[in-house]
Amino acid sequence: MQLQILSINDFEGRLEPVTVEGGRAAGGAAVLASYLNEWERRATARGASTIRVQAGDAIGPTPPISGLLQDEPTMMIMDSLRIAFGTVGNHEFNEGVTELLRMQNGGAHPVTQPILGVFQAPRVHRFLAANVVWRDGRGPIFQPYAIHEVGGVRVGIIGITKSDVPTVVAAAGIRDIEFLDEVETVNRIANDLQNRGIRTLIVLHHRGDASGDLFGSPLTGTLVPVIERMSPHIDVIINADSHRGYWARVGNRLVLQAFAHSNAFGAINLTIDRQSGDVISSTAEVVRTLHDPAFPPDPAVAAQVSRFAALVAPIVNTPVGTTTAAIVRDRNPAGEAPLGNLIADAQRSAMGTQIAFMNGGGIRADIPAGTVTRGHLLTVQPFGNTLIRMDLTPDQIRRLLEQQWAGQPFPRILHVSGMSYTWNPAAPVGSRVLSHTIMVGGVPLDTACNPTCSVAANSFIAAGGDLFSVFAEPTVRSGGVADVDALVNHIRTLPQPFGAAIEGRLRNP
Repeated sequence: MQLQILSINDFEGRLEPVTVEGGRAAGGAAVLASYLNEWERRATARGASTIRVQAGDAIGPTPPISGLLQDEPTMMIMDSLRIAFGTVGNHEFNEGVTELLRMQNGGAHPVTQPILGVFQAPRVHRFLAANVVWRDGRGPIFQPYAIHEVGGVRVGIIGITKSDVPTVVAAAGIRDIEFLDEVETVNRIANDLQNRGIRTLIVLHHRGDASGDLFGSPLTGTLVPVIERMSPHIDVIINADSHRGYWARVGNRLVLQAFAHSNAFGAINLTIDRQSGDVISSTAEVVRTLHDPAFPPDPAVAAQVSRFAALVAPIVNTPVGTTTAAIVRDRNPAGEAPLGNLIADAQRSAMGTQIAFMNGGGIRADIPAGTVTRGHLLTVQPFGNTLIRMDLTPDQIRRLLEQQWAGQPFPRILHVSGMSYTWNPAAPVGSRVLSHTIMVGGVPLDTACNPTCSVAANSFIAAGGDLFSVFAEPTVRSGGVADVDALVNHIRTLPQPFGAAIEGRLRNP
């Protein structure tokens, strides 16, 4: 029996086309649908069945066409793409578990109900989340796995996400759930399914800290030992999160990730013994969804996308300012970036503070050259955070700066406004910032912050997100405007055309 698995990952609401290497257009939901439909047609012609899946981060940091409508458009498109099962990624929890449950079960939202009506539960797509459980003992928040019968053979599909999700989403929205160990959870379910006679097992794993290529070369990275600890009964693992493209074999397991943002998909073909249910052989490819006359946009999906685009157009197309050159996220060796400076300046201005800090993970796109619209800025900052004002002592600021490395899975250099400092990448973690170089408004830290300095940060890191626990220490704080509104208002005050540059706020010796 032949089974084709078509997979996407990290879709992140890319309903409209994106640009890939060489400046070529790719993806968008309608073109992705065209490719998936053609690959399924070819599989059917050779007698194979097809199942479509996604490996998490379908929603979350989405462009305005989806984000302004609470990602209901993306969930509707998942149904139109006939994506049967998907695991949850970290970004599914951006607005908390309650809103995520609404994405699966349906229900009204005050923002979208007047525009789209009451959101209806997806008819096709089902979230799987084996290692995300309620703290009160009710078990997983969604079904942990699905059993899909095809050609008389039962196939097990298990959904898991990375266990460190609590370090990258706001704590308030996930206080009632916990994330269990990935390997222990998968192995327990795999063994149970094997004992029930289900021999073909697929894992949708929202984790992708590995590097490989499109030719099956061996994987490298911290994900590899995780996969090696998984049950040998598992046949396929579909990864996500790093937005890389690769397929490889780790032991007897076929592992694949297909880039991101609708610009590619994975096609895995399994030959399964009908009697035993075991996988006999497997092949894989990662296919770029380049725009090509051979793959015209699917008309029905294109009509859906056009409808959503029209609904948000009055907001998205509002001009804010003009640039002569793109303002980019690219950092220098010290970690400073033009766009990071601009956003941090906007937040300091909005909150009237001495200092502002901005996390790099909250900046999702560059500002293009030319007329800049609110839609562009919503794409840059899609998370809907608000700004928080607090006071920090000089000691807290020093500890905060060291937390950019201490206890982090990778360096998380904060963008800053109102301050500057030098840090040494060769110094031990915990003492990388040269304390005497920290200046606030051009004045030494201890003088400027006597006894405290006023600080602005977005609501995600202000709650201790990204492992910046110092932000959560102050008990007196006040709220402010939405982060994107701060950026809009700041840009409107600047001389036009406006720009931003690296200024030496962060330095290496």
